[in-house]
Amino acid sequence: MAILSEHKARISDINPDSAEAEKLIAELQDEQAAILAEIRNRFANGLAVESCENELKLDIADNLWRRLDESTRSYLITARYTFESMLKVDGDFAMDYSGVCLLITKAVEVEASRRFFMGYKSYLHKEFGSQYSLWPSEMLYFDNRYGKVKPNNVFTLGSVRTIFYGGGGRLSPLFMKYASKCLFSKMNTQDIESELIRDCEFIERLRCTYRNPAAHTGTFDKVSAAQCFEYVIEVQKMLQKMIHKMDY
Repeated sequence: MAILSEHKARISDINPDSAEAEKLIAELQDEQAAILAEIRNRFANGLAVESCENELKLDIADNLWRRLDESTRSYLITARYTFESMLKVDGDFAMDYSGVCLLITKAVEVEASRRFFMGYKSYLHKEFGSQYSLWPSEMLYFDNRYGKVKPNNVFTLGSVRTIFYGGGGRLSPLFMKYASKCLFSKMNTQDIESELIRDCEFIERLRCTYRNPAAHTGTFDKVSAAQCFEYVIEVQKMLQKMIHKMDY
């Protein structure tokens, strides 16, 4: 846990909207997820874990639950199990629920990466191959004059707005073509734009209101963790809204 504290201290010292902060927060999410998954696997009662999974299936709807990546389901189950376990021992002292929140945001990141980054890269490969001059710059590294496709592990929640808008004020026409063909093939252009704008707003709010505070030093309390669950899964159901009209 000392490593996590050091990691949070480093994040707290830099601009939360910088590329360096995004990289460090993504690493922290992965570290926290690994620790809590190990705790769950070692100590969790099987029936308790199954109960958490069943609760999530009710919240999300079984047909959408099956569409989630296996790692996403695991992150959400671990988040719910950890949250409920902490509530049982939460007393007069302040407990840090940041790990719960970071698992939830990691789950959303996985689903966003599948649809908004990896799927987009596959589309660009089919359309343009290695003609990287035709690729959007936000999908490339330029460590040489020819460019190089970004690997999957560089995607974070902070990547979404840049991918959607390409650094401008309107949705990228190329990303819109991809979304129309591969994400929302049965919807008209206006409805697709509305979906993407809402998805971007959801991810930005999740990043700024929940993920970033959970990644900084200090205690992330149970009320905030509960609100994160409510926003993403239980009440506003923003994860479900993000994927339910998509082709996959």
